[in-house]
Amino acid sequence: MKDYGGSPRSWSRLEDFSLFDDVDPVDSAMWLSHLNPKMPIAVLRKRKLKGGALAVIRDISSSMTGSRAQWSSMLILGLIRIARKRRMRIGYLEFNHQSTKFLKSRVFFNRSYAMIGDMASKCRCSGFTNYQLPLLDAIKEFRAVYDRIKHVVFITDGRPTEGDREISREIKLAQTDGIAVHSIYIGKKESPEILQILSKKTGGSHFQVGPDEFGNLRLKTLT
Repeated sequence: MKDYGGSPRSWSRLEDFSLFDDVDPVDSAMWLSHLNPKMPIAVLRKRKLKGGALAVIRDISSSMTGSRAQWSSMLILGLIRIARKRRMRIGYLEFNHQSTKFLKSRVFFNRSYAMIGDMASKCRCSGFTNYQLPLLDAIKEFRAVYDRIKHVVFITDGRPTEGDREISREIKLAQTDGIAVHSIYIGKKESPEILQILSKKTGGSHFQVGPDEFGNLRLKTLT
């Protein structure tokens, strides 16, 4: 993002005379000799946009038992490493036909990376699949933190069997609040269309995980 205290990364037209020290010397000399509305070229300073909030929504319905649960745990541990590096606050939800939020001192988004990693490694799978409840819970929590960077990673291996299967309300709320939902479908079959719609409409990415010819899990980008 543009930041007056950031590192010089490219060039742009001068926007503020208080930044005249960043103007290209040759261009400034020519501009001063022939004053005109077209401002001289100056260094454009930027900094990496860090921080923000990440919600991890994990399916723990009956079909996620076994290797799918193990892979999900590995994925979440990787996400925690990324969040720690970027100093992002992270929130963790598990869902089946219900939605369960994990809180630290009654706070959903936090930097208790080790605690979240430990919880993600100990899940138990049972029940049915409801997309609506965990998405709504995550959206409500995002509204309480007012972060500019808002991402959801939604991990599942099945289509919703309970609640609003079109999740139209939740998609509209995520769009309004600027929340990007990145969906990851685990399975050999074709990914559910609703996951593609969810990610596309919210500006997220959509992935699928399945075994290759050697039986190893592989991640591929769909959109």
